[in-house]
Amino acid sequence: MSTILRIRPPAGDAVEGDAPAGAAAPDSAKQYIERVVNLIPTEVIGVYLVGKAGIQARFADKTDHSQDLFSETTYWIGWTVFCFLSVIAVRAWATSDQNTPAEKPAVAIAAISFLIWVYSLGDVFKVVEIRNHAIWDSLLAMLLVFAWTLIVPLFYRAK
Repeated sequence: MSTILRIRPPAGDAVEGDAPAGAAAPDSAKQYIERVVNLIPTEVIGVYLVGKAGIQARFADKTDHSQDLFSETTYWIGWTVFCFLSVIAVRAWATSDQNTPAEKPAVAIAAISFLIWVYSLGDVFKVVEIRNHAIWDSLLAMLLVFAWTLIVPLFYRAK
């Protein structure tokens, strides 16, 4: 299994565009975009969206759901936690192989990226309150997405 979602290549592997030994490696716009793409956990985002649609469809009507096995909030929290843990598991698997361990920083960045993306949608953060205060803010959500997407690939580079 190749390490398809690694940001940093395993020791000894060359990266396209690598400079000869001793020379500084160029950091092109292409490499920046590749880092952005690798840091977004799209493999779980698709799964999350299917579950999101199911939860929204289940609770879209105004019928009484008091007899349901779980509340809407429980579904949102459970689904978000499941997908968050899935990001960690899938990224750990996809950034490792028999000879290299998982790339922990890339796994952590993908997990944080997922949480910021979910926060940007609202979803679970709209239904969960802390001391009767919503924890979702649309402006904060937008700013987090833009800042995280711009800054992380600049600082976390393949070496």
